Amino acid sequence: MLNLTYMRKNVKNYIHNSQLTHTKHLTRCPLSNHIYSGLSSYQKTTQNYSIGNNRQTFQPILKYIPSNIWAAISSVLKYIFYSKHDFITSDKAPQNSHYIVPDTLKIAIAGDWGAGTEEAFVVSNEMMKFDGSIPDITIHLGDIYYVGGKNEVCQNCLGGKDENGQQKFPAKDSVLWNSGSLGSFALNANHEMLANGTAYFDNFLPKLGMLNDKKEPQGQGTSFFCLENNFWRILAIDTGYNSAGLLSGKPETLCKLEDSHIEWIKSLIPENDTKATILLSHHQYFSAFEDNYTLPSKQLSEIFKVPIIWLWGHEHRASGYDLFNMENISLQAYGRCIGNGGMPVDALEPSTDPLHILQNNKLIYYDARINPIYAGGGQIPPVGINGYSHFLFDGPKLSIKHKFLVCDGSEFNNPSYPTSETLITEMFTCSGSSIQWVGLQGPTLPIKGFNIKTNLHFTTSVV
Repeated sequence: MLNLTYMRKNVKNYIHNSQLTHTKHLTRCPLSNHIYSGLSSYQKTTQNYSIGNNRQTFQPILKYIPSNIWAAISSVLKYIFYSKHDFITSDKAPQNSHYIVPDTLKIAIAGDWGAGTEEAFVVSNEMMKFDGSIPDITIHLGDIYYVGGKNEVCQNCLGGKDENGQQKFPAKDSVLWNSGSLGSFALNANHEMLANGTAYFDNFLPKLGMLNDKKEPQGQGTSFFCLENNFWRILAIDTGYNSAGLLSGKPETLCKLEDSHIEWIKSLIPENDTKATILLSHHQYFSAFEDNYTLPSKQLSEIFKVPIIWLWGHEHRASGYDLFNMENISLQAYGRCIGNGGMPVDALEPSTDPLHILQNNKLIYYDARINPIYAGGGQIPPVGINGYSHFLFDGPKLSIKHKFLVCDGSEFNNPSYPTSETLITEMFTCSGSSIQWVGLQGPTLPIKGFNIKTNLHFTTSVV
């Protein structure tokens, strides 16, 4: 059911926070996002900001001008009256969307990154600094804002270049998703599907995938993929395709994996599986903060009989959980939210709602720090600190560094991030398909707002 009261509230919040132009104060209400996107295409004013040593100008995101409301609705209608993009099956992708990768592998991951903000710009660049070199592969967990249309893919992901490589938007006002030395991938998400998925499938995916001998992307082809070595299977699924719509249902009814998608997954998993699985999706399986999207986990329970690691975005935060499964669902997972790539991070404490109590008890860490650059704005919720994660695979060992931007600027709404820092390092090991969480190493001294539940397997050093 469309909640018009909720939509009006978010429009009001947007106007109230319009001074935060580069953070694109958004909502997950679909119709609000469509209206915002439509308005942004009609408002052409340019405004300059001082942003340290990074980009020199910002395009204003949006001004809510009542005279433009019908033009915005017209923009909404151009999406509503067209069918969503066909679901692309694995036979349309290189190597059936299944790639063999080295046993020693470096992967950089960010989620909810495609916002075109200064934070997204810095995260994309900082991700490429991987222990003195660059990552082998970069992966975006999905969401391009506002509604993942063609122009937003161009400006927020492709450095302002269109599908033909022509500079459509000024490079100084655009952001580029960087590729690793072997390739780059991106998941589908609800915001991409608010534009029917067309720009994601037709404009973004051809620019991604594994690189060929000429260091050119072969194209990702599908919205799902598998990276596999002798120890680990990194399996990315598409929870976004069936997640969006103006009249979206309850969270537990959304994100159904397509039948052909399930069959492809089954084809990769032998009956006597001997590899550990890391699952990647846009939507969360469970959360101590927001909704639980449980339908994909029900579909996958018949496939995965042992615990997995599950990485997701959708929530704009960083958090991690001990091994957990929802009631009446057999699939157990070490959940990790990496949804702090480019959007305003929700600097909030866990929910006290009874639906989240069990998940809350399994929290290992979460970041509720307030970004000092926006601390004086009175935003609700407060704006937190953006970041990303580095994954280092070394045979059966997996080390994860959760990294966050270092804020260097005391003037309100004047962002400057000279570098990033590691606040948590985790270690997992695998033996066959069995996964063990060894522990984590956190900050030496307590950091206000950065919460680690030390009673849960905490180690002072990573082994």
